[in-house]
Amino acid sequence: MIIYNKKVGGETDFLSYGSDTFNISEEKEGKFISRFQNSKKDLMLVASDGEKIVANASVKHSKTANITMLILWFCIFKRVFSVDFTQTLRKK
Repeated sequence: MIIYNKKVGGETDFLSYGSDTFNISEEKEGKFISRFQNSKKDLMLVASDGEKIVANASVKHSKTANITMLILWFCIFKRVFSVDFTQTLRKK
């Protein structure tokens, strides 16, 4: 994820970080990912093409969370990356 985020950070101006400003250690990134894995309310989606990460998105729960945004992310991933969430969720 670190390599992917550094690459993406250098490809767009629409993120809050650039390729040279994404300075997260592997330990911190591991803890960040673990919080999503252990959460029943937060979600991280990762789309891959084989071993290569091609997209990611995350949704964190809040009292003002908008379910529409979650549905929108699912639709984007499904359409753009042909992700079958039924199979993905069953693997877990």
